[in-house]
Amino acid sequence: MTGLEKFRWKMSLTGQNQREENILNSRMLLHEVFYDDSSYTPNVYKWVLGKTDYTDPEEWLPIRFYERTHSAAQGTTWKFQSPYHTQIKVGDIVLNKTSGEYLLCTESRNLNAVHWEGRFTLCNWILRWQKRETGEILEYPCYEINSTQYNSGETTGRLFTLGSAQHLIKLPCDENTVKLDTPQRFMLDKNAENPSCYIVTQNDTTSENYDGKGIVRVTVFQSEYNPQTDNAELGICDYVSPESLGENIEKQTVVSRCRIAYETTVLKSGGDAKLYTAHFYNADGDLIEDMPCEWSAVCDFADKITMQTDGALVWLSVDNDELIDESFKLVVNSLDGQYEASLLIRIESLL
Repeated sequence: MTGLEKFRWKMSLTGQNQREENILNSRMLLHEVFYDDSSYTPNVYKWVLGKTDYTDPEEWLPIRFYERTHSAAQGTTWKFQSPYHTQIKVGDIVLNKTSGEYLLCTESRNLNAVHWEGRFTLCNWILRWQKRETGEILEYPCYEINSTQYNSGETTGRLFTLGSAQHLIKLPCDENTVKLDTPQRFMLDKNAENPSCYIVTQNDTTSENYDGKGIVRVTVFQSEYNPQTDNAELGICDYVSPESLGENIEKQTVVSRCRIAYETTVLKSGGDAKLYTAHFYNADGDLIEDMPCEWSAVCDFADKITMQTDGALVWLSVDNDELIDESFKLVVNSLDGQYEASLLIRIESLL
């Protein structure tokens, strides 16, 4: 019996094979040298929503970071390696307590059952919002990028300048983030005096659905800051105080936020009228039916815009080629003037 035949015979007695033996040996070898490599990063914890105490060394993740890169599209990223029994899933967030940085896992793969490897992206913002049901403030590290295309993020009319920026936010997918939808609004600005606010227009929950967790990609469009409802100090839009939540009020008729629903933001000169609908929501995010409101067009040619209103509905049309390439702001207000939504409308040629 040759040496190879003896080895195979021994493997058959233990119920294993050569491949499994090689895998186990590779895992053991990696474990022996894992903490000696310069890429090993101590003081790294798995981030948990609501947890504030990250001080126990027993909770350190065995992980290596290497090949730090940066690009305008992907931000700052690191490759990582972790032992086989320390799985890192796409959507996991880790905290490097030494640097104070949060990292979002955007790639993860099992390398031949020996170890895990992939990529982390540096989070560049803490996203804050309130749960509609309880008023609890949620804080999520995230990666967000300005995804505005083909313009400067501003649109100028004859009498006003409006923000038209669009951002893309990447968050771990869980029971809170998967529910993010219009009319949820966020603050994305370090300027606490006049912060830029954004409203959710899309929540992609499937494109990066991996490992039973994954990432949500939330698209937001610039919305006007409302100092009466937005709390710049806390960084939360449409803030409701705990005292207000505790009051026994009829929430079904108390407006919390509003938005304009539409199919297009373009009017064709000489074309058909387009319908726009005002939606008002209570603190639970439920639509309030038959809410009285007022419509207006903000520009210096409002008298040349045809507006037919019916409560929360308005039909707009234009028949004046001199207004081609002009823009105006369509505004809807609750009758008490406390809640407002706006939309930028552009006039184009019918041809």
